Amino acid sequence: MSARIFDMDEETVRQRFAEECRGRLIITEVRRCFHRLHAMDPFCEPMQVQRPVFGWYGAKAQLVEHGAFQDEALHMNWERVEILSFERAHGRGVHIAPVRRIMKSAMLSMVGSFHQECHMLLCALALGIREIVPEGSEQDSPSNPLFQTGVANELGEPMWHLIWETSEPGGVLPLYVVSFVFGH
Repeated sequence: MSARIFDMDEETVRQRFAEECRGRLIITEVRRCFHRLHAMDPFCEPMQVQRPVFGWYGAKAQLVEHGAFQDEALHMNWERVEILSFERAHGRGVHIAPVRRIMKSAMLSMVGSFHQECHMLLCALALGIREIVPEGSEQDSPSNPLFQTGVANELGEPMWHLIWETSEPGGVLPLYVVSFVFGH
């Protein structure tokens, strides 16, 4: 049995992925981001009693790999949201889909590589106080120092979690890389 991080191990990640994809995506591999675990204490410190929120980061394969195994912030992916043309970005920053919205990030990963293996990151997020950001916004930082991150809400349910271009990278902790192919 593998070690658990935030009550998740590889098997739990596989189960959650399968539940949310409903057969549309097929996992080829799940890898833990061991390299990022040294950031666990700095990630947890500002949250105090708050529990992390989980979300999926989708981007080109090399950007996902870079985010998983380098000590740098995730690359901006808001432009890929607009490439898909089913919606406009909610500000200029990293768009991370809530766990239940996995297909949104999967589509960001599949842009230009629909018939190839694609990758996403399952991340823990320390979101702090979130600001609602409308679709099509050009916003790239909080409108008030009170806010740490943004959220795209639809009827009270997050569509995207937004990490600003100007934010410190400590609020996102990549946990697992999930590789997948399109199922049907």
